[in-house]
Amino acid sequence: MKTPLQLLLLLPLLALPLPAAADDAPATPWTADQAKAILDSTLTVRLAPDLAGLTAGERRAVDELLAAGGIFQRLYEDQRHPQAAAERARLAAPAARADLATLFRLFQGPVATTLDNRREPFLAVAPETPGKAVWPWGITAAEVEAFLAAQPLRR
Repeated sequence: MKTPLQLLLLLPLLALPLPAAADDAPATPWTADQAKAILDSTLTVRLAPDLAGLTAGERRAVDELLAAGGIFQRLYEDQRHPQAAAERARLAAPAARADLATLFRLFQGPVATTLDNRREPFLAVAPETPGKAVWPWGITAAEVEAFLAAQPLRR
């Protein structure tokens, strides 16, 4: 059950604008030159510790921790943009452009920060919205209020 303080913290979120419609999506993904400009200005650091000294059990534990980290990473990306899961799957296909897949991993979703510090989609997705994907896509404050009025115990 929500406390009055929790509800007060949620009220500003109810006033957020609606997410952009899918028809606001860019017609095409970034060009190779646009992606290259960002990737050329990015330093890649590879962490490759020597795991040879680990026992079989320790190695299995590392594998399990990496798998759990992958789950949390996907959940985080899905919270940042409602179309992230679909784009992540599309970028995993063999025919996908490697530069766009790298940008997706770098920016943890389909929206990048440009060199002039603007946030914009680099894939054919809707623009970023203030609530990101924490709230259901397209929800309005009136719908939340109607739901809570119909189910007061959920408040």
